Amino acid sequence: MRFQVSFDEQLQMSLSEWTPHTANTPLHWHSFMEVGVCLSGRGQFHFEHISYPVEAGDVFLATHLERHMCQADAEDPSRYIFIHFSPSVLMREEIELLMPFACRSPHISRRIQSSETVAGEIRTLVERMLIEQSDTGEFYRQFMKHSLTIICILLSRYYRKALTPEAWNKQKLRLEQLQPALDYILEHFREPIRLEHIAEQLYLSSSRTRHLFIEVVGRGFKEYLLQLRIDEAKSLLVNTDRTILDIVFLCGFQSQAAFYETFRRLVGQTPGEYRNGRSQLSRFPESIDIMLEA
Repeated sequence: MRFQVSFDEQLQMSLSEWTPHTANTPLHWHSFMEVGVCLSGRGQFHFEHISYPVEAGDVFLATHLERHMCQADAEDPSRYIFIHFSPSVLMREEIELLMPFACRSPHISRRIQSSETVAGEIRTLVERMLIEQSDTGEFYRQFMKHSLTIICILLSRYYRKALTPEAWNKQKLRLEQLQPALDYILEHFREPIRLEHIAEQLYLSSSRTRHLFIEVVGRGFKEYLLQLRIDEAKSLLVNTDRTILDIVFLCGFQSQAAFYETFRRLVGQTPGEYRNGRSQLSRFPESIDIMLEA
């Protein structure tokens, strides 16, 4: 069954406790930001180009810019609380608080070790937020928004120390420029999208938009879009009984031949091989549906 995150429609945020699978499941990504706090146990947290060991008290950051997955140790499985939230929770004038999730630098780690003071501060806030979510008492939404803002302030203070002011401000400007395009693509990647269309929305040239994608996302526009479509296809292959032909067009491909060629190039298997090999394994699929609840 597809993993779903239910957001309060007004708050655009949710918390959940979760124990990962002990198997090495596929990398995934999603349209929301994620902060994970390991409560107990051990394991691994995998990102596209690096893996981190997991210990109790560690804090991890994940975003739509990088594919990632958790893996629990078979003898001492890790257990997490995850905050999932839409970037829209933080007002546009507070976009700098999203910088810890968007920075791409060898000096930036997606793991904050439990020995760091800030990790303990974040764990305390996250545990209280989980209680608030369960109780939904008076001023619940104000408490949750306020607590998330504090967490992002703590993260921003922590990560800003790893970069020079010039590097921080440069990455902030790039994020501000590209964020509207990223939001649009995540909502419309199943539809025909061209770089020229995105450039017009950003009031930039196609050449500058192409370079901005590489600077912020770490890959070109076309590869970013194709990866989104293929990850959606992988999830549909594993978690639904839809035919491959249906999946081709549901994911925005214009022909079955183009889909097969792209899938084999990015995944290293045919869609049929992937479906047969992953259908019993996937517990945490690559693309995650968001249900909005009042």
